[in-house]
Amino acid sequence: MERNEKGTLLKVSQIKPFQKGINTKVKIVKVENPIEVFSRGKKHRVCEALVGDETGCLVMTLWDDEIDRASEGTVIKIENAYTDMYRGSLRLSTGKYGSFEVIEDNIPSVNIQNNLSRGFRQHHYRIPDSIANSPPVKPSKQRRKRR
Repeated sequence: MERNEKGTLLKVSQIKPFQKGINTKVKIVKVENPIEVFSRGKKHRVCEALVGDETGCLVMTLWDDEIDRASEGTVIKIENAYTDMYRGSLRLSTGKYGSFEVIEDNIPSVNIQNNLSRGFRQHHYRIPDSIANSPPVKPSKQRRKRR
């Protein structure tokens, strides 16, 4: 995994898959409705938010109290975040060791045309549109015979 230099704020267009130690400043464009999930024996709320700056946007995963602090139109400073791939889509997350805070700053426009969460699936991994837009294939239940 590639790590960002400590203290350096990245633009969204500089964020790559499987990167950690990400520090950035983004505007929250849209927050989806949270859903409840069970993880490690506990009930949690999780949702996705579209965040970005003038160079691009991507999906950020928000958990529990992060959801309550995130509202559309606010600018947040994210520290020590990481990216991962989920179902072929780039995701930004603060995880256990990262954080974000709402700041009094202005990002006048967000470039939603350069959506990194959508783009990595089709362009960087060279998956044809016909496959990228098709429903997932269920694995076969057929077992290999042991010798």
